[in-house]
Amino acid sequence: MDKLLSVNNLYYKYPNAEKWALEDVNLSLKRGEWTAVVGHNGSGKSTLAKLLNGLLIPEQGNVVLDDDIEVNEDTVWEVRKRVGMVFQNPDNQFVGATVRDDVAFGLENIGIPREEMVKRIEHALQDVKMTDFLNQEPHHLSGGQKQRVAIAGIIALQPSLMILDESTSMLDPSGRKEVVETVRDLQRKTEMTVISITHELEEIIEADRVIVMNQGKVYKEGTPHELFEQADELTEIGLDLPFTIQLSRELEKCGIDVDGVYLTHGEMVDRLWKLYSKM
Repeated sequence: MDKLLSVNNLYYKYPNAEKWALEDVNLSLKRGEWTAVVGHNGSGKSTLAKLLNGLLIPEQGNVVLDDDIEVNEDTVWEVRKRVGMVFQNPDNQFVGATVRDDVAFGLENIGIPREEMVKRIEHALQDVKMTDFLNQEPHHLSGGQKQRVAIAGIIALQPSLMILDESTSMLDPSGRKEVVETVRDLQRKTEMTVISITHELEEIIEADRVIVMNQGKVYKEGTPHELFEQADELTEIGLDLPFTIQLSRELEKCGIDVDGVYLTHGEMVDRLWKLYSKM
């Protein structure tokens, strides 16, 4: 896969802060890849997200998009056409009176012709399974539905990269599952590049690659399974292991091997049922 974005020796410090929020961060994103960035509160992951689309400008180092655009104050509007962000609270992103109006807002801002706009709105809402809610007021939707509309507003702009900045943290488990599955389906269908910022390790199993942040630095990097094999190190830096991993470890202490470093809830139920059937 081609490289879409590179982060080079990145440093950032908030005004009046003593410590760097990010310190000498280096990483790259490939086209069509889903990368999860995880870490405890204060690890620098959300600061990184804001630097990727120009909400913040680095003090040292740079972010380069498509090998030719460095993110800075002169290029920020061009960058935001290519990098879309879905925030933690979807209510803060809504500006339209209806779902249709809200998805249209970003397209109007960049001057998309009306005929093309109508097509993009329709396709974007189809992609997130929200066409039945075209004329609904966004604030009357459920949390998961709101985030799906926010995602539709981004994909209608056809960006190169979509950033999910803690976009499931305010949702209940079913809402989180709904949003993650929506994004995963989109990513597989369109080969959109996705970076998800989260502290929920339950979510990273869907990612192609995971970057672990700690104290403003890249702490570890690998596939979800590679990182879950180092579970003790993740807990040492303040991350909570998914329930199924905790359950697997407790079962192992009792001499029960469920045969898997990480299992989804469904896979865990299947393994336990098979073990029970053999008793």
